[in-house]
Amino acid sequence: MTNPRLPTRKLVTEAIHWQVKFEAGDVDAVGQLAFTHWLSQSPEHALVWEQLKLANRHFSRISHLSSEKALHSLNSAEQRLHQKRRTLKTLAAISGFGTTLWLTRDVTGFAHTGRYLYGKTMADLRTSAGEQKTLILDDNSQLILNTKSALDVDFNTQPELILHYGELAIANSGGAQVRAGAHLFTPTSGSEFTLYREDSHCVLQVITGQVQCIFSNKKEHQVNAGQKIQLQGIQMLQTALTPFHLSWRQGLLTAERTTLGDFLRQLTRYRAGYLGYADEVAHLTFSGSFPIADTDAILHNLCQILPIRQHRVSQYWVRLMPA
Repeated sequence: MTNPRLPTRKLVTEAIHWQVKFEAGDVDAVGQLAFTHWLSQSPEHALVWEQLKLANRHFSRISHLSSEKALHSLNSAEQRLHQKRRTLKTLAAISGFGTTLWLTRDVTGFAHTGRYLYGKTMADLRTSAGEQKTLILDDNSQLILNTKSALDVDFNTQPELILHYGELAIANSGGAQVRAGAHLFTPTSGSEFTLYREDSHCVLQVITGQVQCIFSNKKEHQVNAGQKIQLQGIQMLQTALTPFHLSWRQGLLTAERTTLGDFLRQLTRYRAGYLGYADEVAHLTFSGSFPIADTDAILHNLCQILPIRQHRVSQYWVRLMPA
């Protein structure tokens, strides 16, 4: 019987592959995304990575011959990656990011949508897990780009923002339209609103002013202050604005009689790696506000107020279990 504590040769090889790339300084934004994906696939991936780091503390360097062979292979992969990026730019110029880009793969073999790959490498503004960016646009509107987001900004002709994925907040809008996939949102001057996009799912929340919407099916709809719409494809649901969903603009993640499962689905956007939970704790309900700058502190606090505990393999793999 195989000892379950011993990692497979394939898994060790993959971990060494990543270690050599990091030591050679050959991990860019796309590579970091692929590494995080690999690390979060299972506890075994996270465990073998931690074991490899621990073992390497006893060695001052990797064998020159081994590194030379490994880097020869990795450099070939990097050349293919640079060629892939040039191809992506050409395809984007010719046909946008439709089905052509949808099927692209990076050299690591992990499948990504063309939109997400574009956002990670070419978008004008982008944020990683837990990062937020604030700036003033050319029309004097105030932009906050939330965690794991990518945005293009074009003020050359018709002022337009293109949200590839993630979430933005606009205050004191200068009227620039925002495009999210096939949906178009045009705010009135001075409006304040947020927009979230994930694949075909969009959420628009209007705080002040109005936003005129043109959906992918060409239907038009106006969303007024205090209103929120959720779009799934061409299906729309309109409800009243929920202010506690806006607290991320102040660096807070707020729960108001929220289930743990729903809260963790939001929290995982602010963390790298895997964050999961057992079915037995998903229904637990709580309220509170938590600074999103320290997600480990949030998990610790949750374990203090709910009957749960952390099963932590590494900082990149955490699962919440019944206490």
